[in-house]
Amino acid sequence: MTGSAAIPRSPLPSFYLDGMRLSTGIDAITGEVTKSALSNDFKKVSVTHSQESETFACRILDTTQQVEAELAASSSSSVTFPVSAMTAGVNGTFDFPNTSSSTSAVCVIMLDWQRFGMAERILDSSARLSSEACAALRDNPESFRLEYGDYFVHEITHMAKFSAIWKVTSDTLSSITEFKHAISDPIATADVAVFTGFPAKLKRAQEISNVSIELSYQTMPELKSKGGDVFELLQNFRKATTFVPVEVQLLHYSVVDPSVPTDINMDPDLYCRIHEAFSDVRFVLFLIGIAPEFDRNPEAFRDAIEELGRMRAQLLFRLRRQELVTEMHSRTYFDYKRQFAVDHENEHGAWIRSQQNAREFALGRTSYTNEELRTYGIVSKEGECSTSMEVHVDKALFQQQIGALTTSAIDGYIVGIVVVSCRDNGRNGWWCIHPDFALGTKKVQVGVKSERTRGMHWRLRVYYIPSGRYDGDDE
Repeated sequence: MTGSAAIPRSPLPSFYLDGMRLSTGIDAITGEVTKSALSNDFKKVSVTHSQESETFACRILDTTQQVEAELAASSSSSVTFPVSAMTAGVNGTFDFPNTSSSTSAVCVIMLDWQRFGMAERILDSSARLSSEACAALRDNPESFRLEYGDYFVHEITHMAKFSAIWKVTSDTLSSITEFKHAISDPIATADVAVFTGFPAKLKRAQEISNVSIELSYQTMPELKSKGGDVFELLQNFRKATTFVPVEVQLLHYSVVDPSVPTDINMDPDLYCRIHEAFSDVRFVLFLIGIAPEFDRNPEAFRDAIEELGRMRAQLLFRLRRQELVTEMHSRTYFDYKRQFAVDHENEHGAWIRSQQNAREFALGRTSYTNEELRTYGIVSKEGECSTSMEVHVDKALFQQQIGALTTSAIDGYIVGIVVVSCRDNGRNGWWCIHPDFALGTKKVQVGVKSERTRGMHWRLRVYYIPSGRYDGDDE
């Protein structure tokens, strides 16, 4: 699994997080904030958002999957959702913390209102890389990416949002059906004014269908006064709207300087999986940020942070392992050949003679600290563990013995090998780097041959990342 992943120059809008400002650098994989590569003399402009100034929707949802789909469909507009008010039960229904449990029939009414404010944007013609960033780019594009990320914050949109959910439960499915039938007419409208009579209709539908209803709502920015009917709160919120940063538009640095690479040195499939996982993490962080009561629940907050920490560590392990494998795979036959004093070269490759008092010849990465062993998940195996990784033959009169050391018994990505001469008298023959030799793969082979009328004893030590660890099955 090697290659590079192309990333878009202008990705979909993403969530605003604390610490973001115009020009802030963003890592395309993790979404982490980095140092900005832009010179700080850019100009700002304020623009009116092109989308409709006010939107309103109210929907009935029946399953956890529908809620997830609703959130996914709305993520580009940074949907507000009172996440701390409801959790998914094991049976695919909904629970409100510390209240009832959704073990019976259930549905959810979800209301979402939003209004767009002004957006702040970098004037395109004024954006340029700083002199320090230009120097880093010329010196090493990969180092540039590690320091400055891939994107910069080009635009920040301000919005106001009001969301509410009503969880409706009953002992019977027929009661839920009756309730939905009684309440469905106003749900079909997209006009917030029509909902002035909704509280009375909601109460009437509850009475005739014998259901229980629980309510939770969330606003952004936070309401100063939280008492009263939720629809009165919505109307007051609309009248006294204030805006907060909610959404950012990113642009790739190549928009400013075309010499900035638009690909990442990573397997495309792995990039997609890691990017998706970090996107989920950023969404959780966004929800934590818009649910003030969530961070006042120490247990819930601690659990969330611990889970994010575990996920981040696992993904970073996968990323580091991918980077190591990719780095090793990029080395060529000529790179390896230059490491040694080649005795002779033929169609089989470059032959290196055994040396007196020299027992080991290393290719690739073979030295690790204890922390690196854990990070990369490295396992080592030596010749005595596998017959294919050791060649031991006695002398044959007037004949030259020929053999090969191969790693066919290993299931993993090989990042380093050591060719071990088990005789240090300088008469153990030669070992060979083949022209197609490559690390970062699941199989390597080196040739060996003896001097005439002499035997030889060679062994191979291999450093590799097991396939399961490489794919993230464990740390």
